[in-house]
Amino acid sequence: MTTPLLVPIRPSLVDKTPQWTFDVGTGLYTSTVTGRVLTPRELRQAVELVIYGAKQEAAMLVEELRAEEDSIAEFELGMGALLVAVHTAAAAAGTAGVPGILAEAEADLHATIAREKAYVASFSRDMRKRMLMATGAVLVALALSQNKQAFIARAQSYMGAALIGYERHRYRLMVFLDYTEGRRVMNPTVEHCIGCEREAGKGFVPIAQLVPLGNEECGQWCWCELEYRKTIPYLESI
Repeated sequence: MTTPLLVPIRPSLVDKTPQWTFDVGTGLYTSTVTGRVLTPRELRQAVELVIYGAKQEAAMLVEELRAEEDSIAEFELGMGALLVAVHTAAAAAGTAGVPGILAEAEADLHATIAREKAYVASFSRDMRKRMLMATGAVLVALALSQNKQAFIARAQSYMGAALIGYERHRYRLMVFLDYTEGRRVMNPTVEHCIGCEREAGKGFVPIAQLVPLGNEECGQWCWCELEYRKTIPYLESI
């Protein structure tokens, strides 16, 4: 019996020294400090917590907006830094630093960050247009104030997209580790679209038949998660 390989989370996707290792035999993280095993549900919750913090930061950036061109430029820079941090963290959690998938994961991460930054740039252009439509500093400030909640929701949506990214990276890892089946599980605390209900109703299916999260009507606002298992072929006794 061989000893499962313990893979330290590689710093190529994160900035700080890890305190967790990933066991490719069990598909689980283990704390290098306490020895405690992290369940898939706990890992997902940890990612959700990181994303929640990024959403709060995004809301603060909107709150700090002023009716000035320089302020919008500062907002775009701050959002860009947040996007890099939250999507990198989600990718690191999903890939677990397993060498065999890092190249593909990093390409995915770079493409995701570029796409989300483009969305933020479009967001900034929209805000500039609103400023141009308002005449005078008072009216510009009023326009920003009246649209603040919509601005916050839009800014936070770019952070929330990291949850879909996490599940996409984790799917790649599970395929690499030879997991054979998966199923979609709906979050009981939120509403779901018809597409998610349909996919969740299928139960466990061959892993290649899983529909990636974010492909249904709810898009990047999907709160479903994916569960995986390995099936053991039935061996008939001779």
